[in-house]
Amino acid sequence: MGGALSFGGGDEVVLIDDFDDDDALFESNGLNGGWYAYGDGSNGTLTHSEGLVPVSGGVRGGALRVQSEGFTAWGSVFGAYLSEGCLYDGSAFDGLTFYAKGQVEGGPNQELSVRLVSLEDMPPEQGGTCDSDCWNSHRVNIEVGGCWRRYSFRFDEFLRAGQSTSSVVPSELHLIDFALSTVDSADVWLDELAFFIGDAPGEEEICD
Repeated sequence: MGGALSFGGGDEVVLIDDFDDDDALFESNGLNGGWYAYGDGSNGTLTHSEGLVPVSGGVRGGALRVQSEGFTAWGSVFGAYLSEGCLYDGSAFDGLTFYAKGQVEGGPNQELSVRLVSLEDMPPEQGGTCDSDCWNSHRVNIEVGGCWRRYSFRFDEFLRAGQSTSSVVPSELHLIDFALSTVDSADVWLDELAFFIGDAPGEEEICD
């Protein structure tokens, strides 16, 4: 579900998914995508609703909830493809905003990595064009807590590992990933995923 909204503190917010319907798909504003989740193939457990459909308990209705435990190779990931079978042109937007909450425990890195993935980040066997250092996507890392918090990042804040200047090409977006490393356990909630135009929406915290 999508549309143009204002949450305050930004010029305009264009929804990718507000998780207020009964499926794992979204279609509006040129988007034609859906949600996925997978682990690294080790003896871990990834738990979510059947088909990744939204669950109750979101900021304004439904939300996406994913739990991960015990992965030991590189971890687990959940995310969205933005346009089935092709790239998505996000050049009309200035950044990404969303609400998240949860807990991440154990392991060397207890952050959630939010990644913008293009075809040049993906190996050929997965439809990409990368020939070395694959999956070194542009990213920001966040810490989640027990209250809903709104996070907003301009595209130029997303950096590849080792970069000091962003090289994101918003006209060539393919996936938005939310990745967890080899943590002992994680329980992550996501809501109101959107692009913004103009100023980034301000921070907000909502506690139950």
